[in-house]
Amino acid sequence: MTSVEEQRILIRNSHGENLVGILHATERIPIVTLATALGREGTSAFRFDFAGNGESEGSLMYGNYRREAEDLRAVVQHFRDKERLVTAIVGHSKGGNVVLLYASKYNDVSAVVNISGRFHLEKGMAGRLGKDKQNGVMAIHGSMDKIVPANDALEFASYVQNHKLHIIEGADHEYTWHQDELATVVLDLIKAVCEDKSRSKHLHSCETGANFIKSRI
Repeated sequence: MTSVEEQRILIRNSHGENLVGILHATERIPIVTLATALGREGTSAFRFDFAGNGESEGSLMYGNYRREAEDLRAVVQHFRDKERLVTAIVGHSKGGNVVLLYASKYNDVSAVVNISGRFHLEKGMAGRLGKDKQNGVMAIHGSMDKIVPANDALEFASYVQNHKLHIIEGADHEYTWHQDELATVVLDLIKAVCEDKSRSKHLHSCETGANFIKSRI
């Protein structure tokens, strides 16, 4: 599933007149594809640039994982203040490390998806994460990733508690030819989390009703 973004383009012809058209540009960026896939399933998704990147304000700094985890905190809090349910946080590459750091500190999101994050950083992820139990964590990695080897995903699986691992055979770091499979894996996880939360809410409601009846009797 390749995402398509529309862009208004002006092209000046030989008579000095502007021709106006819409470029339907395909993108094979994992997070863009995932946001599109979620939207098609009726699930809201928000993607953003960390401070100093893209159109976000601030200075670009190398590393800076903990500050970026706080950027993510600001985003989560923003949508909670708007009374929106935040079910999952998903990050690709460096973003994968950021969502794990967020979860290790706040542990308040049901699903945490690390796509192709690097375990063997200069200072090491182990010391950054700590050993505290986190909510449902999944690592997704391509078996042919030449930028971050798939062994890093195995390290996460052995270190992080309550962890699931999914290796996509033949996929590179950008999942160039495997974006449909990547989207399916992430969507299935989020759907499962939503169903679990729905069942838990229903069970809690039944238990509350039963306790109310017993108290009345």
